[in-house]
Amino acid sequence: MGDIFYLHERGLPTALTGATLTSLTALVSVIAGVLTENHRWETLFIAMLPFDVVGLPATIFLLPETQFARSTLDATYRADDSAARPTKSDTEEVSVSHIDTVRIPKAMMGY
Repeated sequence: MGDIFYLHERGLPTALTGATLTSLTALVSVIAGVLTENHRWETLFIAMLPFDVVGLPATIFLLPETQFARSTLDATYRADDSAARPTKSDTEEVSVSHIDTVRIPKAMMGY
């Protein structure tokens, strides 16, 4: 939700998602109970097959990827040294005397 909606727009989608997930768990157990009671339990797997066949390609092709794709160049960033001070040259240009390259472990990047 945080990647798709702004903070002031998240209320209604979050409420609808929560209500849908809560209601579907109750509805699925009722349907499964009726199918199991009137038919065998193997029928549940046959009944779910069309939903799985349609749902998997729909998930792959229709849902957007919301995670930011980091390249390997983004895995390193440059942090200036706190001891380095900008120096002025004769042409009034400012330069930084020292820059370190820091590696970020993959565990910290959320992979």
